[in-house]
Amino acid sequence: MNLVSWLIKYLSVNLFFYIIGGHMKEYHIQMINEGQNLLKFLSHILPGASIGLLHKSLRNKNIVLNEKKAVGKEILCEGDVIKVWFSDETIEKFSPMVKVKEKTNYLKKLIVYEDDQIVICNKPANMLSQSDGSNQLSLNDYLLQYYGKMEGFTPSICNRLDRNTTGLIVCGKTIQALQKMNELFRERKIHKYYNCIVAGNLEGKGILKGWLKKDTKDNRVMISDIPDAESRYVETQYDVIKSICRSDYTYSLVNIKLITGRPHQIRAHMAYIGHPILGDKKYGNVKSLEISERFSIQKQLLQCSKLCFPLLPEPWNEISNKEIIIDLPKDMNLLL
Repeated sequence: MNLVSWLIKYLSVNLFFYIIGGHMKEYHIQMINEGQNLLKFLSHILPGASIGLLHKSLRNKNIVLNEKKAVGKEILCEGDVIKVWFSDETIEKFSPMVKVKEKTNYLKKLIVYEDDQIVICNKPANMLSQSDGSNQLSLNDYLLQYYGKMEGFTPSICNRLDRNTTGLIVCGKTIQALQKMNELFRERKIHKYYNCIVAGNLEGKGILKGWLKKDTKDNRVMISDIPDAESRYVETQYDVIKSICRSDYTYSLVNIKLITGRPHQIRAHMAYIGHPILGDKKYGNVKSLEISERFSIQKQLLQCSKLCFPLLPEPWNEISNKEIIIDLPKDMNLLL
């Protein structure tokens, strides 16, 4: 296209909107938005607009990418420019009404590692990883409070822990980091280690194998040696650190490496071999519940204590090949 043709095309669009009182707003793609497609970005910055309206606006060139017509599937890169020709009233109507609860720096107390791409938090007990529809604040809510909603992207967790399991959770601060960390967890390239205290005198080390099946009615899982159509293979590696006898009760501190990562896997596997985690009311047996009552244990003594990252290229070079390790929580230390 020659210069004259381009000017005619450009001015025809601009003049049309200025004549009807329209307004053009530019969005410059930053590194945090890189990697997502155009339509997803538009739905973040204009959540009040329907997908149909966004598609129509793209077809009519009311929304253009780098001065060109777009369809919405384009993958955004840092430096891209999106122009939206809507009236001020329309942009205000479709823009997000962010209702963040009162600003808090509580998350700062939980951070154990941070760089430009990710933040790793030590989640305490009785905190949800992400919202379940109740009024209780989740770690995701604290992320939003601390960092704010970035244009076209909301920081989010990349792995989950049960409400009463403590320990390390990785959170993405950019869309690329969120995608990359999710990929690494999915492909089991980030190795996850847990500490737990179980009932009884568990000895040595080993690898537990089995098949896990979820009972959605009771929100619990069952382990079996025999697979069926609804079960999924699980593998749990354990290494006993030490066993303790106290007040005629015996329990063991165990280090766990998750080979697979299914919901409630560690809790169910320990219970399956007759050594439930202390404080675990859902999977406990008579002995573990008796010990838990004797020592006033209020929640399962399970902690995600270490994350090992693989060798990674830029922009994840700061976390590349690193181990993030945290100390045992106070309630577990008191029993040792």
